[in-house]
Amino acid sequence: TAPTLEWLPGEGTAVLEPVVTVSGTVADEHAGVTSVTVQGEPVEVADDGTFGAEVSLDPGVNEVTVTATDAVGNEVSQTREVVHVPLTAEWETPGQGRARPVHLYLTDPDSNPVQVEAVVLQLLQDGEVQHEFPMAYEDGRYRRVVMGVPPGTFQLRAVLTIDGAEALVDGPELRTR
Repeated sequence: TAPTLEWLPGEGTAVLEPVVTVSGTVADEHAGVTSVTVQGEPVEVADDGTFGAEVSLDPGVNEVTVTATDAVGNEVSQTREVVHVPLTAEWETPGQGRARPVHLYLTDPDSNPVQVEAVVLQLLQDGEVQHEFPMAYEDGRYRRVVMGVPPGTFQLRAVLTIDGAEALVDGPELRTR
């Protein structure tokens, strides 16, 4: 039987950067894994079966292929579509106090403001989403006033919906009172 293969990014993932990290695990109980390739290029597999590689993307839809082969020649190959959306994201968190405005500017390569299908602001602590808020588009930016959350320090992240795909954009820390 062919090796088992699990990897990211998932099908239809959208990214703003022109490079994506492909990472995963591969295993074969019977014959052992002898090779893994990403986009046809061999990658190193650790003793625990993990692997990773950077893949350059063109704007638009890109096909990313990972192939694993075992010692007797059984092979599994998986291809996924990853969307590169060449946008720049810039955050602002002006002010202090109980009501904290959060602004997210999305611009194209020519620095023009861009509106996407939807933006959801996430507040994370220890990598876990604690609060989510939809952001409104106005005056060339996405905006949300964060209120009603307990005092603390949160890592900001935006989930952008672009042509049906989701892109994650990490932001700065936000301290609430």
